[in-house]
Amino acid sequence: MDAEKILKDLMDVARQAADPYPATLKNLPNPPQGKLFILSCGKAAGPMGYAAAGKYKGRFDGILVAPTGYLDLVLPFRCFEGGHPLPSPENVRLTTQVVAGVKALGEGDMFLALISGGTSALLCSPLGVTLAEKIRITEELLKSGAEIAEINRVRKKLSAVKGGKLGKMAHPARVETLLVSDVAGDDPAVIGSGPTGGGKIILKSDDMLAAVQKAALQQGISVSNLGGAVTGEASEVAKDHAGLVKGYYGRRPHLILSGGETSVTVTGNGRGGRNSEYALALAIALEGEAGVYALSLDSDGHDGTGPHAGAVVTPETLEGAKKAGFDPEKSLKNNDSGGFFKALSGLIITGPTRTNLNDLRMILMI
Repeated sequence: MDAEKILKDLMDVARQAADPYPATLKNLPNPPQGKLFILSCGKAAGPMGYAAAGKYKGRFDGILVAPTGYLDLVLPFRCFEGGHPLPSPENVRLTTQVVAGVKALGEGDMFLALISGGTSALLCSPLGVTLAEKIRITEELLKSGAEIAEINRVRKKLSAVKGGKLGKMAHPARVETLLVSDVAGDDPAVIGSGPTGGGKIILKSDDMLAAVQKAALQQGISVSNLGGAVTGEASEVAKDHAGLVKGYYGRRPHLILSGGETSVTVTGNGRGGRNSEYALALAIALEGEAGVYALSLDSDGHDGTGPHAGAVVTPETLEGAKKAGFDPEKSLKNNDSGGFFKALSGLIITGPTRTNLNDLRMILMI
């Protein structure tokens, strides 16, 4: 049994299930009698915007904003790239255009917000602080190990458009919001820092995990699905999952599957991300356990500070590191999981996936 191939095939299943286009097309509301203004914002802005453009046949005014590398030019949207994960002066300028479009609506009109992960940074209108101060605060929060819900609570306080404020600007127009969830627990008010205050979640981590579970079962692989709300320090979650592996005495092949979003408290100066850090900590905790393989990646295609989406762990990972002159514990302490797996050719490179359903972690025992 080729465990690495199975994991990568299941990764492809996950990526297909995470495609926002069909979910958006299925859930778009009927157009209003009056004007329609659409904001498609975040890492899934392109596919969500394509769905809207097809349904409404260009009869709308719209702005599409995506992080650099995630932009699709979707007509008739005005399409822009913005800074992420830190806001930029360009983000502020674009947000001013969005606010103008929303405030121009009146009775009988509709504001449709298509929101996905990345929106918290892309929509930026500092409130009570300067942009420089907001950038510094955001950077400190991202390095602190805080969970995304905690970070977004702060972002709402410091923004003139987050926490439902943008939606209120559309009054008396009708407001509709479709959400692709990138937060553990799928709270609509947390996704993108809730610019309209909530909305309908059309795609979430559990949908991706369900597709992977179904595909694994069809191959005769039993599954323990831990769900899409796993949070905590990446290295600690890895230790917990290694404990599940070592305590498992059922039949094989068996897959331990989980989603959600871990965090990393950055104290070193290496390169990596929460998924590659999870993979490194897992490799250390597994101690080269025979027949155990793992894959961890961020569904958006970008894990932390590296160009990678995640990393693969095999029973030979620690031995390979030793031969390459790497000390796994030192790499972990320096938050250099990216450098560690790059040296072992263990990084997963997907490029921007134009979706974001949080992390996908798979441990396969054969």
